[in-house]
Amino acid sequence: MSYLSLSNPTTDSCDFRVKLSNDFNTDYYRELRITGRDYGSSTDRVSSYVESRTASSSYSSRYVEGVVNDGMSAGRTYTLYAYAQAQNGTWYKAGSDTITMQDSGGSSEFDLGIRDILYKYSDTSDDYEEVEDGMNFEVGREIEFKLPVKNYDNSEGPRYTVVVYNQDGNRLDSDSESTLDGRETNNAYLSVTINNPGQQRLKFAIETDGGHDTDDDDNVEYRTVRFSGGSASIAKEISDGVINNEYMSSGSKGQWFKVRFNKDGLANFWINSAGLSNDLDLYIYETQDTGSNKLGSSTNSPGSDKADDIVRDIPVTAEKEYYIYVKNYGGNSCSYQIKAKLYPPTAKQLSDGVINNEYMSSGSKGQWFKVRFNK
Repeated sequence: MSYLSLSNPTTDSCDFRVKLSNDFNTDYYRELRITGRDYGSSTDRVSSYVESRTASSSYSSRYVEGVVNDGMSAGRTYTLYAYAQAQNGTWYKAGSDTITMQDSGGSSEFDLGIRDILYKYSDTSDDYEEVEDGMNFEVGREIEFKLPVKNYDNSEGPRYTVVVYNQDGNRLDSDSESTLDGRETNNAYLSVTINNPGQQRLKFAIETDGGHDTDDDDNVEYRTVRFSGGSASIAKEISDGVINNEYMSSGSKGQWFKVRFNKDGLANFWINSAGLSNDLDLYIYETQDTGSNKLGSSTNSPGSDKADDIVRDIPVTAEKEYYIYVKNYGGNSCSYQIKAKLYPPTAKQLSDGVINNEYMSSGSKGQWFKVRFNK
């Protein structure tokens, strides 16, 4: 369902937000216009408008946001309409809303602020934990953010909305709250699911319906976090020989990685599980199909004498992807390190026609030799 929402009025401007029935790109639309005239449910022409947006080929959200600051006066009430032009050239009404501008004599003052940003996975009954920069969340798993908002002044604050945006500026979720009396604290709840792995700089913001915040430094908070894990098909890529610092979120069952080597050889896979209270185990797979392609594993038990989990001497082929799964048996959060390292084989030279006596040590998966013939 499409709609238009107007908010944050000043004496001569306000914010708008339009939700369309499809993503605002050139697959579906040409243009969006905000107008003060009602042209009906559909029309061939929207000639008078106060704000517009042109659809792009790459935009991937149904939400369009901006500011209207054309011809609006203090203290007056306006009804605005949103019209979206489809690819067939017809303009369709996408909603309407009414807003009253602030009086020119000024507005009430208040001081709202975000005290903390907490989280838990929606499918657990775990306690909320603080969100810190650099944390890792699971791809495709719904996160419930909890944001305590406080009114630091004695005066009553305005109605407000707490919003979370992704790093592209797209609104992920919002929670509208009623006014807060002085010194009160209220919790806002936001639900977010990210389906693509990678880093995200999330923006958490308080947006008010008018008034003046005397200290707005704590109205916006940012957290830079990473999304990974989930299934082997969305594994995080790591590089040969590089130590990676990772974080296992509370409630996470495990995380996936993948690595590619530029030469044939034997590879070792390692996590620094020694000394960790979590029971992390290491599994190596040849393909994304984990049913029958396991190449090796290390499942040391936790404790003070626990050794690092290492899978050694796995034969690997150049330019082929290998998949690594770090399993979290305890489900608790922890920081850890992971590395995959290629060791090109050092082959012993053999001579044509000579019998060589060799020894295969316990635990070895194989030995390399090389030979050259003169004919």
